[in-house]
Amino acid sequence: MDVKNSKQLLEQVESYNSYGDFRKQLGFVDIETTGLDFNTHEITMVGVYSKKKPRVYIRGKDLDNAKQDVEDHSYVVSYNGNRFDLPFMEKKLGLERKFDSIDLMYLLWEIGYKGGLKSIEGQLGIVRDKTVVGMEGKDALRLWANYENGCNDSLEKLIKYNQEDIINLEVLLNFVYYRALKYPVGTRHIGLWREEILNSCQNSPL
Repeated sequence: MDVKNSKQLLEQVESYNSYGDFRKQLGFVDIETTGLDFNTHEITMVGVYSKKKPRVYIRGKDLDNAKQDVEDHSYVVSYNGNRFDLPFMEKKLGLERKFDSIDLMYLLWEIGYKGGLKSIEGQLGIVRDKTVVGMEGKDALRLWANYENGCNDSLEKLIKYNQEDIINLEVLLNFVYYRALKYPVGTRHIGLWREEILNSCQNSPL
């Protein structure tokens, strides 16, 4: 099932005792690739964030383990994942859709927020860690190329970039959920959510 609007999201949450119980079933997922075509390009990195722990799987190291991790969740949350991340993983990793997909792009469209993930973050006042602020997809491609040429610092920066992606997905889910409930959420709430999430990950360094 693809959860693409507020009504569907609220119905899924209501099937649990609380929003907190619902969140325990979620895996926030984002991938990095060598390009946009899953027929000709490759996955370089898969980030999965759940249960207060971000995990990053890397091509040439442990990428094959990403498939099981993603499939272990009842819901997979992404941004434009229905059109990009999930088909890429199905093609390259043999991912099976045993989960429901929550693509935040559609939920944000519904309440008037459009653009890429970084644009949405900017509109909502989300500020990334200073080490990766301003980075975009083309920078991720450059970092991976540098890593393949022997620069391990580039890999560390790319990991940080991916972790910021998956962490901020939870912030955005909170935003669309409480907006669906007609709560007056704003930048203060968004900042507090992000701070709470980062604090909860202290034992899993970003």
